[in-house]
Amino acid sequence: MSDELYHATEPATPFRRRQARRAGQLPRSVELNSVLVLLAGLVILVALCPTIFAQLKAFTVQMLSSPPSGSHSPASLDQNLALLRQSAWRFLLIAGPACLAVAGAVLLSGLLQSGFFFSVEPLAFKLDRLSPTQGFKRIFSARSVARLIFNLAKVLLVALVTFLSIRAILPDLARLPALPSQLLLGATGRLLLGLGLRLIILLAVLAAFDYLLVRHFLKRDLRMSPQQLRQEHRDLEGNPLTQQRRSSLAPPSPARLAAAILQADLVLIDSRSQPSSAGPRLAIALQHRTGTAGPVRLLIKGSGALARRIHILAAQRRLGIFNYPQLTRALARAVPVNHYVPLRLYPELAELLQQELIKTPPGCVRGAI
Repeated sequence: MSDELYHATEPATPFRRRQARRAGQLPRSVELNSVLVLLAGLVILVALCPTIFAQLKAFTVQMLSSPPSGSHSPASLDQNLALLRQSAWRFLLIAGPACLAVAGAVLLSGLLQSGFFFSVEPLAFKLDRLSPTQGFKRIFSARSVARLIFNLAKVLLVALVTFLSIRAILPDLARLPALPSQLLLGATGRLLLGLGLRLIILLAVLAAFDYLLVRHFLKRDLRMSPQQLRQEHRDLEGNPLTQQRRSSLAPPSPARLAAAILQADLVLIDSRSQPSSAGPRLAIALQHRTGTAGPVRLLIKGSGALARRIHILAAQRRLGIFNYPQLTRALARAVPVNHYVPLRLYPELAELLQQELIKTPPGCVRGAI
């Protein structure tokens, strides 16, 4: 077999993409996580800056104003425990919003990149992760080279933007020492906020590029060869004989039913214990051309409404219609659609048709067996 059959040139099928998703192979960009975390932290600092500084001031004052206690009396222990509880509560008020914002940013990043996903399969132990050969392949792969170039470009761009931003605000930085103490903190915060926004915008652009890069390499890794496509098709659809059996059990379309009746030479029905007006319970259409010694082929079969439809179409075409319930049921059970009647059923079928075709009025049967 040629090497082209094993060369991955075809895009991944939906089934392969679903398998990769269950295995944790999703387009995720670490840069996007970093950008959202930085943005959430910046928003929290801007929105809650007065509250955070107020809590820090109260915490510092409380800690410095508390007298040291060297005794081990119950009153002293209770006082220390109360101070510890107050300190923990103030710490939660200071760090809690920032931690919640960072956690929310990480969750939002995952939802934006891959949607809601939960799987324990990526945590499974795999020996190839410990293979030195696979490790060297990952280190010296095209993806590693692209990642190295991207990281170097990121460092250079961040350094350039930081340098240009600081050079632009140098006059404002020079005036900071001359400002009153009440205005110094606000002015410093505004300068740092401007610098942070520039860096976040730059990192957002780099994160978008990084996401496209990760998505491109993932699509390349999931590509399939023609051999893999055929193997997946066989695994999903099953054995060709099973497919043929499944298609034979499916209800035929009106066009397929009409085409089968056009090719048929006779119809066997089972109308036992059925009134003539209700139609047969089971019907099969057979093909055996006049003047041939070939086998008999079952073209179509059906029960209920389909049997009645076969009976009506056969009557319209003036085909021979024979009511033999036992033989009809035996043929319907033993012969799939578009298959030939087995040899064990030939004697009974040939004897029946030889007797009945003599009694059939001319014009009702196209051929004789």
